Amino acid sequence: MHFISDFSCQNLKGVGPKNALKLEKLGIKSAADVLFHLPLRYEDRTCLTSLGQLSATLSGNVVVLGKVIQVRVIKRPTPQLYCLIDDGSGQLFLRFIHYSRAQYQSFVLGQRVFAIGEVRYSSFGLEIIHPEYRLLSSTDLPPLMDTLTPIYPTTDGLSQRFWIQLTEQALALLQQSHRLIDDLIPKSIVADLGLPSLSSSLQLLWSN
Repeated sequence: MHFISDFSCQNLKGVGPKNALKLEKLGIKSAADVLFHLPLRYEDRTCLTSLGQLSATLSGNVVVLGKVIQVRVIKRPTPQLYCLIDDGSGQLFLRFIHYSRAQYQSFVLGQRVFAIGEVRYSSFGLEIIHPEYRLLSSTDLPPLMDTLTPIYPTTDGLSQRFWIQLTEQALALLQQSHRLIDDLIPKSIVADLGLPSLSSSLQLLWSN
């Protein structure tokens, strides 16, 4: 038998020597360890919130889409990039305290922007500071998720995208018939109590 706990996380795509050291500091050495690095919470990125419905009282991140109608750099006291987007129902500032020249040049008037972040009030109005964002063409569909998005506890240099890619690979290994996970509860007890196996429980957890 082959156990997923015997599959080194160094064999997963995207895990080079530097990331392997960072993972080891977290006690993550195998693909099984990756699956047990559980999310802190889940976010709903399955639908858009119109800008006219935004409020700083909303909890957590929101998912929005709008067109750039204004771009400017304001010194307060260091230069910050402000990008104002509009969707016909309302407006929202995307603020970047740290930004590159290429980033500034990418926000042209009329550009569609898909963004995710926490809304707050500022002296200019509603804003999201350093949102996750993607620039879309006129025909691109918003990259909404089909299920809830896990948000992982993380450390320096290991992004949420990294954890998602790592977990997807570990889950694919688990779903292969020749890769097993060592269930700590005896099968007889699992059967008597009608409990799901550890493998099926993990798959259900990541399917949400």
